[in-house]
Amino acid sequence: MIVYICLLLFVCGMIYTLEHLNFSRIMLCPSKGDKYKLLKKLEFAIIFLTLAVFSAIRDEIGVDYASYMNHIQNIQLGKPNYMESGFKFLAKVIGRINSNPRLVIIVFAILTSFFYIKAIYEQSSNVLMSIFIFLSWGYYFFTFNTIRNYFALAMCLYSLKFLKEKKYTIFLILILLASTIHKSALVCIPIYLLANYDFTLNQLRFMILCPVIAFMMKTPVKKFLLYIYPGYFGSVYDTGQISYLNIIKALAVVILGIMFYNRLKNNKLCKIYFHLNIFALVYYIGFYWVPEISRIGFYMNATSIMFIPNVIRELKLKKNQKILNISIYIFSFVLFILLMQTFYSPSTKLLPYQTWIL
Repeated sequence: MIVYICLLLFVCGMIYTLEHLNFSRIMLCPSKGDKYKLLKKLEFAIIFLTLAVFSAIRDEIGVDYASYMNHIQNIQLGKPNYMESGFKFLAKVIGRINSNPRLVIIVFAILTSFFYIKAIYEQSSNVLMSIFIFLSWGYYFFTFNTIRNYFALAMCLYSLKFLKEKKYTIFLILILLASTIHKSALVCIPIYLLANYDFTLNQLRFMILCPVIAFMMKTPVKKFLLYIYPGYFGSVYDTGQISYLNIIKALAVVILGIMFYNRLKNNKLCKIYFHLNIFALVYYIGFYWVPEISRIGFYMNATSIMFIPNVIRELKLKKNQKILNISIYIFSFVLFILLMQTFYSPSTKLLPYQTWIL
């Protein structure tokens, strides 16, 4: 646990230091704009490399780490495998460089960290807060599990930039590429496009009833899902447990959005994030019985990484800005401590941290 807390403090401490460092004496740049760009590139490189290396050098961390090693080895040997074509292709290509299956995990750790950090730097108005939420709400550490799923999630989050800019072709290409690594990414096409719709307040209020409707339709929906991925039902993943932490996270973001809806309604990206978190709340309450519910839910509520800082920026507060910021950091850190209690679980296996370097 101490290792993860130290990582959180180190990464956020580096961002804070770099953003408050006086570069005017040590950087010979012709303008403030050039200094800012150079600083941001340096900051991005340090944060990306730190998180990428920390993930890449892990050993036996994640409940499916050992099974991924076996799957990758079988793919490289040409044995039949259920995994998506894109993942199998990359595993084979990397295997030609070095047959050690760990190298595939290392490459995906680097790529996943890159797309997450790239999305944050291009979509967040407060990188420090976004990175703090990214780590403390567990999104970064969850990438140590279900490697394919979280790589696809990182690409889908990055694609939202192009949805906002109405570059639909690039948006669709990124989602389709992500789906070749994990097919669950395909749900982002209808979900993200729906989130891009300008809902009225009455339509948003109607969504409160959606969990009740979803529960009433449990039987036909379950039959449909059984057809799509029958292997999960009745397996160790079919626990039927309510994901309270994810409901708390989605609810906190939705409440924040409702409180300041008039301030963010003209910010297209904020509205998309807000709608996605409403969808996440409905999903986690109404479809709690779906096996591996977080594999779909994270495509929606992971947007809180960028949503919270962007909403605060839209508020343009003067008196209570620091109080609100501190409250978010405290809430996030408490959530981090509570979340890490679950990291020791055999079904998660994210603690204790181990590395193949030592």
